[in-house]
Amino acid sequence: KELLLKGKDEEDVFPVAKYLDLILYSREQIIKENEAMGKETAKNEDGEEETAPWGIVSIKAQDIPTELPMTPITAMRNALGKDHGGS
Repeated sequence: KELLLKGKDEEDVFPVAKYLDLILYSREQIIKENEAMGKETAKNEDGEEETAPWGIVSIKAQDIPTELPMTPITAMRNALGKDHGGS
């Protein structure tokens, strides 16, 4: 950390966001995408299938109180479909 911060204030390197934009997918959507990508269904600490109704798929830090547009890479991945991690 000292090397990163040498000559800089911590706020310059690690700015504090005013807002967090949480992206949630329904359990059904997560299951569909996992199946399309050949991934197993998530398990809880007891080894049982996860039953949470929603899952956080992204946390975006930002400084404005409204939703920011999707980044180009996210738009491209979504357009590719579930087989490639899109929706």
